Amino acid sequence: SFEFERNNDYFKNPIPFYDGYKVFIIKDAARRLASMKTLQVDAWFVMGGTDLQDMTQVQKETDGQMRAVASGPGTVRSFWMHLKPPLDDPRVRRAIYLAIDREEIRSISYKGEGVTGNFFPPGFTQTEEELLELPGFRVDKTEDLVEAKQLLTEAGFPDGFPLTFNVDQSKHSRTEATLITQQLKKGLNIEVTMQVSDRAKMYQGLRDGSSNLSIVGSGLYFLEPQTVLAQFYAKDTLRNPENWEDPRMNELMQLEARELNQEVRRGHYIEMDEILRQGEGHWVPLFWLGRAGAINYHIQNFRPPYHPHTIWKWDQIWWDPDAKNFGPDAPPIR
Repeated sequence: SFEFERNNDYFKNPIPFYDGYKVFIIKDAARRLASMKTLQVDAWFVMGGTDLQDMTQVQKETDGQMRAVASGPGTVRSFWMHLKPPLDDPRVRRAIYLAIDREEIRSISYKGEGVTGNFFPPGFTQTEEELLELPGFRVDKTEDLVEAKQLLTEAGFPDGFPLTFNVDQSKHSRTEATLITQQLKKGLNIEVTMQVSDRAKMYQGLRDGSSNLSIVGSGLYFLEPQTVLAQFYAKDTLRNPENWEDPRMNELMQLEARELNQEVRRGHYIEMDEILRQGEGHWVPLFWLGRAGAINYHIQNFRPPYHPHTIWKWDQIWWDPDAKNFGPDAPPIR
C-alpha cells in the first residue's frame, strides 16, 4: 500500500477538501471485487481488469453504496502478427485478419461490452453499423473464410501450419487468445500453441518477436487517431517491432501530422483505414471498450478520465456524509 497526505500549503486553498487517502495493491481480481462488496475500500480507481457488468453487480450487492463508474472507449483489444515465416507473406496475414470472428470474441471476453471498431477510435471513420458490413468485421463469416482459405492455398499452405502465441496472464488476454486459437484451427486448420507468461515477459516477447503472434490490451492517452499511429505504426516502437510499413501510409502519416484542418485530416484517416482494412498489416484490432470502476456514493464530483493513463483530477473531489444514495440501479458515472 501507499498513502497520500493533504498538502496544507496548496496554492488553491481550501482545496483539496480531504485529509488524504490510502491505496491498497490487490493483485487478485476476485479479492478486489470482494473488498468492494464488503465496503473494505471506498473506490476502485484504476479501472482495469474488470467489466462494467462486474461493477454494476457490485453496485447492486451493496444497495448502491458503491457506485459503478465507466470511462470512454479508450482501450483497444487486439493482437500482433510478427513478420517472420509464414507471416512474412501478406496473403497469410490477410487470411488470418479475415478469419477472426470479432463478435464472438467480444461476446465472450467482455460479455458483449464495448463496440466493434477498426484501426482508429470509434467514430473517426465508419460507424459500427457500416463496419459490420465489411470483410473481416461482418458477422456472417462465410465469405471471409472462403477468401481466407483461397489466400492460404495461393501462399502454399492449403493444409494450414503451426504458430506460437505470446500471451500475458490476464483473464481477458487468455480468453481472447484461446478463442483466436480455436477460430484459426476451425476455419483455416492453423494449429496455434499458446505461450502464457507474466506481463513483463510477454512484452519482451512482443519486442523480440520470439513468437508468431502476441496479444495484450492497449490504451490511448486521448481521443485522437494520431495516438494510434504513434503507438502502432511509427518506426522502432514496441508495438511495431518489425517496422511494418506501407509507402502510402507513410505519406499520409506525414500529411496528417502537419494538417490543421480537421476535415482534411479525417480524409487522411479514412484513406489510411482503407489501406489497413486490406488486412496485410501487422496489427489486428478486435474491438474497443471503456474501463470500469466503482466508488463509494459519498465521494462527490468524481469524473472518470478518458483512459486510466490520462491525468486524474483529485483536488476537486470531497466526501459528503449527507450525500444521496441513488440506489442499486442508478446508471454508471461517466
